[in-house]
Amino acid sequence: MNNKWNSFISKLQKNKIYPFLYILPVIPFVLAYFFYPSIFSFILSFTSWTGIKLSKIDFIGIDNFIKLFQDRIFLIALRNTILFVALTIIIQNILGFVYAYLLHYGNMKGSKYWRAIIFFPVVLAPVIVALIWRIILSKEGMINEILGKIGLEALQTTWLGNTVTPIFMVILVNVWQNTGYNMVLFHAGLQTVPDELIEAAKIDGANIFQVIRRVIFPLLTPVITVILVLSIIGGFKVFDIVYALTRGGPANLSEVISTYMFYTAFAVKGPGDYGYASSISIFLTIIIFVLSYLRIRFTREEAGE
Repeated sequence: MNNKWNSFISKLQKNKIYPFLYILPVIPFVLAYFFYPSIFSFILSFTSWTGIKLSKIDFIGIDNFIKLFQDRIFLIALRNTILFVALTIIIQNILGFVYAYLLHYGNMKGSKYWRAIIFFPVVLAPVIVALIWRIILSKEGMINEILGKIGLEALQTTWLGNTVTPIFMVILVNVWQNTGYNMVLFHAGLQTVPDELIEAAKIDGANIFQVIRRVIFPLLTPVITVILVLSIIGGFKVFDIVYALTRGGPANLSEVISTYMFYTAFAVKGPGDYGYASSISIFLTIIIFVLSYLRIRFTREEAGE
């Protein structure tokens, strides 16, 4: 019996179908929790369904997608999301690389403890982080108190309640929490950079910025690509920090695409508009896919692949 079983396994392993047998158990879950919701959401984007009865799904063609670019709140949310993605990518990557560079090449005492401290906010729940920062940024919070003690009372404001700063405070909180994640990725990448190349560049007269630009960055291209793609996806999907910190207010000034999609689908008063919310989700998916694809393709072209 064992010989027959071993013979059967041996023949199976020689077959090209064999590797796919390992993924068979998860296929039903992928279909149930990814493909079905995605396809259903795509279909709903062409309807005006309120989420109450399946029998009341009315197909309206591309009206929802036309409405997107006529919707003032959606355009505000789109602008805020693009601003959020752009600033978080720039600030988080610069800070993450600087931290990683100092920890790797700075010969700092207790570098592993500094690494743990910088990374610590990443493991906190975004909602908890947002609630803590709501207290810090409140009218009676620590920021205003510090400004008052150093004689800058004129700068005191309701950081989450005026018409200028809320979206920037959301960006600040997100950067504070997630920079440590980028630092860890950069730090892992720096460990693969040969020290001999850096020493050779310094002997040839290159300064620190030339070493970083001409030696380190080219070798970190795969890591930078991963970080940028993850930053793009995470930035456009941001929800919990915004929802817990500002609820998209005041007057939708810190609204992002995900929060607006949530409020559209699950209306506080009256039935929601699942059809319109689904069109927002499809639009968001297309943006993420296109930007991620362009970044990966650009990286491959740089590498000459």
